[in-house]
Amino acid sequence: MILAEPELALRTAIVFVRVPDTNDWYAGVFAGAAIRLRRNTMPGDNPYSLWLGGGRLLELLALPAAWTVDSGRCGGPRVYVRPADRPRIRLSCNKTR
Repeated sequence: MILAEPELALRTAIVFVRVPDTNDWYAGVFAGAAIRLRRNTMPGDNPYSLWLGGGRLLELLALPAAWTVDSGRCGGPRVYVRPADRPRIRLSCNKTR
C-alpha cells in the first residue's frame, strides 16, 4: 500500500499497536487500510518513521498529538499520546485468559 495522503494521516486519530514478534513496528488503520509506524532505536535517527510504501519512510521528530501508540507488552512501556500533552509512559500488561 502507498500512503497517498500522509498529511491527512498526521492529523487523524490513529491507534497503533505493536506488531507481534517485532520490537520496533506498530500497525494502525487509516482510511480503511493498514498503516505502519516504526520506532527507531539507533542513535542519531529521528525517533519514529511512518511507512509511506514503495520503499519510502517519513521521518518524525515527535508523534502527532492525535495518535496513540500502545506497545501492549507485559512490563514494557505503554505510551499514550494526547493532544496538548506530552506522551506519558505507563508500565502495563495485557493479559489473555
